[in-house]
Amino acid sequence: VFIALGLLFSRLREPQSGETWRERLLALTDRRASLNLTLLLCVGIICVGLVLSYSPAGIAPGLACAVGFCLLQLRQNWSLQKTLLVGLLALVVFVPMYGVGYWTLTGRYALLTNEVTMPGGRMAVWRKTVEIVRDFPLLGTGIGTFQFVFPRYREATTTAFYEYAHNDYLQVLAETGLAGGILLAAGVFLVLKTWYGRRAARSGAVLRTACGFALLSVGLHEAVDFSLQIPANLLAFTFLIGCLVLLARGETALNPSGATDA
Repeated sequence: VFIALGLLFSRLREPQSGETWRERLLALTDRRASLNLTLLLCVGIICVGLVLSYSPAGIAPGLACAVGFCLLQLRQNWSLQKTLLVGLLALVVFVPMYGVGYWTLTGRYALLTNEVTMPGGRMAVWRKTVEIVRDFPLLGTGIGTFQFVFPRYREATTTAFYEYAHNDYLQVLAETGLAGGILLAAGVFLVLKTWYGRRAARSGAVLRTACGFALLSVGLHEAVDFSLQIPANLLAFTFLIGCLVLLARGETALNPSGATDA
């Protein structure tokens, strides 16, 4: 959804000086506007799918980062077009939420909260995972061994079977130790450096910001879940990083001297 949002904002047609309202309406029928409407439809479909997934841990960071990206675009270069677009996107998200039902969604969030804080819940699992890290600090227990090691540490109140720690950062430390933690920290640092590097073309900057917010939403989700343990999500995550790197390289090629645009 962030890639579609980035393409949509970067492709917005700026009104020409002296252009009449009739000319602006006619411009909605050209090929560029049709592609923008297609992107808007894609964003709507993905948002509806996200809402109907009933996954609070996925919905909250995803929507929060999407709102942050839209507000940033409005703040940087405000225009009536962008304001109307953000309002239309809000309708696309909140109409299906209203159709699903307020109590259904809030009930799911209450369930997640109870699952985290109740005795034997995720908080207890995270505490025990920290103990695994303490006992195997250097190289961990081995990749993919959490489900076999954790039963030796779990509390008596934890009756559910936890194949994953529901926090991939802790699970990486438990399975790979300090060595894996250093690699993870290095990867996060390189992604942040690529995201916040020098900027050049406007369209490239918008797309790179979109990729950055997408990766941020994934990073927040990983703190309470294990989405990257699913191959399809990991493939999408890799694709986002690849897009971010290619956009940064393209901007460097446009600005070989390192100059930045105001």
